[in-house]
Amino acid sequence: MIQGLEIFESSKHKDSRGEFIRFFDDKIMDLENKKIQQINISRNPHIHTLRGLHFQVGKESEHKVLYLNHGAIFLAIIDLRKNSTSYLEKFEVTLNSKDNKSIYIPAGCATGWMSLKQDTEIIYLMYDRYEDCSYSGLRYDDPSLNISWPAKPEVISEKDLNWEFLEIKKC
Repeated sequence: MIQGLEIFESSKHKDSRGEFIRFFDDKIMDLENKKIQQINISRNPHIHTLRGLHFQVGKESEHKVLYLNHGAIFLAIIDLRKNSTSYLEKFEVTLNSKDNKSIYIPAGCATGWMSLKQDTEIIYLMYDRYEDCSYSGLRYDDPSLNISWPAKPEVISEKDLNWEFLEIKKC
């Protein structure tokens, strides 16, 4: 498991009006009193849309809480923190919105996901602002990462196709 990565079961209440879901609670999640600076929504109308692998470098290195609001995704997280006990480890999981889980992803990890259903929607809370000059990424199909993507991307940005491969220097 990646050092610092946390998976939380969200509370869900159903009644005749519908559902109420609490996917974030700072008293339960004990996230070092970090302040949420952005809330983002990623809507993916097409199946097999791939976003990632993204991360930020420098002081704006994104801590985030990810919650799948609708649909299903395959999520891949790579620990890029050289001082971490889980450096270069990967975490892969398939999530369905019925799973009702929130995932805390520590800063210094690259994150990518592929939609597995149409109209997939992800909400993520950011503890650092998106800064274009700090934004970076890795190729989703980097052979050194060996990510088990469930399908070839049908929709992917030109930017995501042009990220570099991770260079792992071996002695």
